[in-house]
Amino acid sequence: MTQKIKGQRLTVCFVEDDGAENEWNELPSWMEAIGHLSVKPGQVEKVYAQMFAKFKRLSNGERLRNPDHFNTEGDLPNGKHFYAVKTGKIRAYGWYSDRHKGVFVVSHFIYKQGEKLSNADKKRVQNNWKRIERVEA
Repeated sequence: MTQKIKGQRLTVCFVEDDGAENEWNELPSWMEAIGHLSVKPGQVEKVYAQMFAKFKRLSNGERLRNPDHFNTEGDLPNGKHFYAVKTGKIRAYGWYSDRHKGVFVVSHFIYKQGEKLSNADKKRVQNNWKRIERVEA
């Protein structure tokens, strides 16, 4: 995971990071999620700036604990929770890593149309968690 947003308290990393010199706003799930936004001039840039600001605040140890911006979304296989960082209808699902200290791992981005977490997104986060957090014996 080479794409990172480093702060004073932790680092935000991205599962989809392929090691290329791309920015996180070029990740496949981000591109798919923003594809659902209206084509108003500047809309995508505005959402990107808001999401980046939230990641930066999170990495600096500031509280985002407000249902409008950040909340517990579902359970991980280890009994802990994963979270949603929210900007409008765009969500970044992620968790605080046990394997990599001081890291918040973003599983993927989605455009969320409804209120409930879809089973497909829950499964995707859990599969990504297993891939990143499971220590091979």
